[in-house]
Amino acid sequence: MTLIAFEKYQMPLVVVTRPFPDCTRTAQQAEYVGFETFEEPLGVVHYKSMNRLKLPKDVGLILTSHRAVSCLKTISFSSYPIFYVVGERTAQCLRQNGFDNIEIVQANVENLIEWMNKRSGQIKHPVLYVRGRDITAPLKSKLKSSGFDITEKIVYSVDEVESFSDEFQTLLQSQREIVVLLTSTRTAKCFQRLLKEYKGRLHAPLRYLCFSPKIAKTFKNTTKSKVEYCDDPTEDALIQKLMLMYDEKI
Repeated sequence: MTLIAFEKYQMPLVVVTRPFPDCTRTAQQAEYVGFETFEEPLGVVHYKSMNRLKLPKDVGLILTSHRAVSCLKTISFSSYPIFYVVGERTAQCLRQNGFDNIEIVQANVENLIEWMNKRSGQIKHPVLYVRGRDITAPLKSKLKSSGFDITEKIVYSVDEVESFSDEFQTLLQSQREIVVLLTSTRTAKCFQRLLKEYKGRLHAPLRYLCFSPKIAKTFKNTTKSKVEYCDDPTEDALIQKLMLMYDEKI
């Protein structure tokens, strides 16, 4: 009886919406714990062409995304810098590139702003905010108002796709349950916008797993599907939550 019931149950398809190559890394982690995945990047990363930038001595760098790390090769450092970053993933990328003087703040940009404001009397050196085109919080203006000598440099952008892939459109018209992983507010809003085009043609049951409560709130009053979120905004927590959602089936 148990065997027959298990055979009739089909595990959900986990859809990863992060830009490449992050989508592949997250998909591989989900596959490792037993899920079938589908990569549907909803953003495309474009790096800016830049002239080499020479920094003065005693400067700190703020990085809120690991995507900014690859752009450090365009910077000439006069001394070994200190980094103020959001998330272990960004710190890991820095270490892989030979940097280890890193202050890590978990969760989000607002937490980093709060962390630095509490230390405004201790951080005397100028700071450079190396960032993407689109931001979730006005970090520069908030730190400037607290007395920081801060400048910024935009080194990349993430552009939203205009439509779902043909393969994913086919999956949306199937009967198989789909769990959509969403790691940013912008991606969540993009998914909802594109999904509106399939009203009346959507047959697959959808379920959403978000990086944080803030991302989950973008679905308020917009869906009848179940929306869940991680306790911690980390990739490990995302996979752990996914396993808890279906642990009796794996």
